[in-house]
Amino acid sequence: MASSSGKRIKTLGSKEKGTKRKEREQFHSDRFRTPAHERYFPQVEGRKLLMERKVAFIPSLAPQFERELNNRDWGHLAVYPSPTNVDIVKEFYTNAKALGREEETYFSYVRGKRVIFYVDAINCFLGIEWEGEQCQFASSMLKGVDYEEVERTLCVRGGHFKRNRSGAPIHLTRPHLTPLAKYWMAFAHANIQPYSHVSDINVPRAILLYSILRGLNIDIGQVIADEIQSCARGATSKAPLGHPSLITYLCEAAGIYVYRPPLERPRKELDAAYFTHYCVVDEPGHPEPPPQQLRAHKRVSPPTQEPVHKAAPFQMRDMYYSLLEARMAAVYRGEQALLRTLTPHSLRGSSCLRMNLQLMWHGPLTQHRKVIELK
Repeated sequence: MASSSGKRIKTLGSKEKGTKRKEREQFHSDRFRTPAHERYFPQVEGRKLLMERKVAFIPSLAPQFERELNNRDWGHLAVYPSPTNVDIVKEFYTNAKALGREEETYFSYVRGKRVIFYVDAINCFLGIEWEGEQCQFASSMLKGVDYEEVERTLCVRGGHFKRNRSGAPIHLTRPHLTPLAKYWMAFAHANIQPYSHVSDINVPRAILLYSILRGLNIDIGQVIADEIQSCARGATSKAPLGHPSLITYLCEAAGIYVYRPPLERPRKELDAAYFTHYCVVDEPGHPEPPPQQLRAHKRVSPPTQEPVHKAAPFQMRDMYYSLLEARMAAVYRGEQALLRTLTPHSLRGSSCLRMNLQLMWHGPLTQHRKVIELK
C-alpha cells in the first residue's frame, strides 16, 4: 500500500515536470517559428526603432501638401502614429525574415499568431481603396525617368543630382530641394520609406517625391509592404526597424495584446515650426562648382627686390660731411654752455671770447675736411 502510494506520487511528479517542460517549449515556439529564428533574434534585438511622425496640415505655409494628401486619400497616413510595443515589433521582424531556403512572404508570426502585411491589409488600415490600376510609380522605377525633369520638379533653381564619374545620378542634397519637397521628404522618410539620413535623398526616394508632386498614381500599400519586407531582409544589423506603429496596429488586428511595456512614442510632429525652421530657412541650392583640375605644386618664388645701386664716391663724401657737421654742431653747443658756466659774468659778452669759440668750432672741422680730400 505504501509502495503504491509512493509510485503514485512519483508518477504525478513526472507528469508535472513534463508539463512544465512542454509549456516552456511551447512558449519558445510561440515567439519564434523555428530554432533558426530564435538564434537570429539577438541580431534584431540590438536594432533601434525608427518611429513614425504625425504630420500637421499647414495651409498658410504649404497648401499644396494638404491638397495632395486629400486627393490621394492619404489623410490617415499622416495621423495614425501612436506608442508602439518594442518587443512585439522586434519579434515581428525576427519571424518575417526568410532564413535558409525559405521564400520571402508578406506575413510574420507574433506570439504564435500569424500577422499579415499584404498590400490590401495595409491599404485597408489606411482607409485607401486601390482599384487595381497600374502603379505609375512602380512603372517609373522599372522603365526609368527623365532625371532633368525630376530636378526641375524637386529642386530650386540651380539644384541638381550629384552624379558619379559615369554621369549616373546618386542623390539630391537637401539644400537643393524646394521647401515643399523638403517637407514631403521628411514625411516620406518617416511614414512611407523609413530613412534615417536627412541630409540627402537617394534616387528611388527622389522618384517617389517626383511621382507625388507630378500627380502620378501610387499604390502606397505596395510601397510600404515592400519597405517592411526589405527591412526584414536586414541588409545590415545597424539599420533601424521601420513602421513600428503600423506593425503594432497590424498585430493588434490579429488579436495580440500590444499594450504591455516597454512602449516607445512617435517622434516629434512635423508642423509649421518644423517647416519654417528646416524647410524655408535653409541655405539656397546653388549648383556645386565643377571639380578643379589638380595642378603641379610649384615653389613660391621670393619677391623680387630692387637692385641696390652703389653710391658714387662724391655722394659718400657729402653724406659724411653732413653727418660730421651735425655732430660737431652738437659738440659746439655743449662747449658753449660749459664755457658760460665757467666764465665770469663780466667776460661773457667780450669779442675775444666769441672769436676763440669760433676758432674752436671751425678749426678742427676744416682740418678734417682737408684730410678727407687728400685721401
